[in-house]
Parts: sequence; C-alpha cells; structure tokens
Amino acid sequence: MARKVDPDAGSDELRLPYESDVLAALVRIMTVLGSAAFQRELASAPSIPDDANAIPALYGIATLGPRRPSSLAAYLHVSAPTVSRLVEKLAAAGLVTRMPDPDDSRASLVALTAAGAEVTTDLFRVGDALMGELLSSWSDDDRSRLGILLSRLAADLSPRTP
Repeated sequence: MARKVDPDAGSDELRLPYESDVLAALVRIMTVLGSAAFQRELASAPSIPDDANAIPALYGIATLGPRRPSSLAAYLHVSAPTVSRLVEKLAAAGLVTRMPDPDDSRASLVALTAAGAEVTTDLFRVGDALMGELLSSWSDDDRSRLGILLSRLAADLSPRTP
C-alpha cells in the first residue's frame, strides 16, 4: 500500500510505495533535512558558498577531522572534480584550507579554518535549537525514547553504510 507523506498536501501528495510507516516517515524526514533549501535556511553565514554540498562538507570535516579530497568526495558521494571545485569555493570563502598530509607528502588534507569551525559550530547550534523547537510539546520521556530509538536505528544501519 502506498503511504501518503502529507495528508494535507492536496493534489500534489507524494506517495511512497513502502509498506513500512517507519520507513516512509524517515524518508520524508531525510528529504526535508537533507535538502539544500532547508540547509541553506539554517545557515545564517553569508560566507557559505551556494553549493548543495557545502554544508554537508563542513559537517563532515567538522566531525571527521581533516580529510583528503578523495575521502571527502567519497563521504559526499560525489566525483573528485566536484569536490575539487567545492574545496576551491570553500577555501575562497575562508572556511577551509589545504594542508600537507603528514602521512604522505604527496597528498593534501582539507581542514576547517577558524572561521569554518565557527560557522560549523553555529550550524550545529541552529540545528539543536530547531530540534528543541520541533519537540517542545513532546514530553521528556518521548524525547528520550525518540533519541534512544533513533540512535539504535543509526547503529544498526552503520554496518550497511558504503
């Protein structure tokens, strides 16, 4: 049976052919949270380049640490030329820098600058504030259970990540 994503969407209802209500809801959430428009709305820093991969790249570098461009491309699921252009945009905006890879002098790493770390910290803060607002009417117990269950699902999905 097809699932309605938004019962109030009128004639433009998106129907997902999942039997699972959970999967349908997760796809809806991921679609919204992962969209470039939503991420751009969260980002108050005008220095972030207008590139759909800019914010995910900043998140990745902030959480995983300095990365080789090839590792960043794999993380973002984009090609090497795409990540090369992205790194140039982020570097021109003063958010990342290239530095020598201490393990291989022929390679470089992409790392956040102080400004990039500040912008990324702000993105995390805004995301936390949004989630607090969205869940403000939920009980403490419901918020806690949601966190536990989503963490469990994330852990179960981790081994399947390419």
